[in-house]
Amino acid sequence: MNVHQSTVKDAHYKPWGDHRRSPVGMVLQNEGFYADFLEEMLVTLGFSVGGAFCSCQEAEEWLKSEIPDVAVIDAEVQDGRCRDIAGTLRAHGVPFVVDSTMPMIGPVRD
Repeated sequence: MNVHQSTVKDAHYKPWGDHRRSPVGMVLQNEGFYADFLEEMLVTLGFSVGGAFCSCQEAEEWLKSEIPDVAVIDAEVQDGRCRDIAGTLRAHGVPFVVDSTMPMIGPVRD
């Protein structure tokens, strides 16, 4: 059986690598209702949610000891823009999506 067949037939196949645990997602979102939706979406896709935050300070503190496998972040939350968080995720090689109605100004810098 090749890898593509096992993804369909074997619900335990995890293309992200570590077969011993679910991948961990992080949500940084200003709107509580939307954050709940994103968490539910990640869980439905097979992720555990290691962190759901509404401030950059909370997310920065969590990222000192944890590194998620994927993240969904807002462009701006209650304590400011999320550029530094995006930079931290990028520096650790974490794929992330900026999901926001607010535009990012300029590129994310290392």
